Amino acid sequence: MQFFPDPEKEYKREMGVVSGIGNGEATGRACSTTTLKQLIYTEHPTAPTIGYSSLVANVDRQEVIDFYKDRYVPQNMLFVVTGDVDTDKVLDRVLKDFSHFARTTERQVTLPAEPETASPRSTRMEMEGPTVHVGLAWPTVPLQDPDLYALDVASFIPLTGIARG
Repeated sequence: MQFFPDPEKEYKREMGVVSGIGNGEATGRACSTTTLKQLIYTEHPTAPTIGYSSLVANVDRQEVIDFYKDRYVPQNMLFVVTGDVDTDKVLDRVLKDFSHFARTTERQVTLPAEPETASPRSTRMEMEGPTVHVGLAWPTVPLQDPDLYALDVASFIPLTGIARG
């Protein structure tokens, strides 16, 4: 099954869209988020969701295809349905639509462990703009910890009353 009549043209079109991430890197919030992640993670490959524009710009079509074939496999898929649905009908449809997907060999991506933070780290970035962005981060609980969800919600509470200047 081929989704696009001209795969090379479609690849170039999509890379044009993806290359727009460079524009997002220029905003204060995007820069502060990227800088904070670089400060926090010294070993772990955490990066902006879509990647750094310098890396994405050098990805060729075959690398995209290889990545897709390696990662977009049935055992890495999740199917989520929400709302008032007929479960049996949804499952029947999923089974029908995905019956041709063949399970492949297991592929584990091993991520390096992040060393413990021995002392506080800080950085400062200056750029023109009307606002100030402050980022705070600290080591927290593992993903399996029951407190993770409460901490995740707390992470979205905006900081107020921070002195500017």
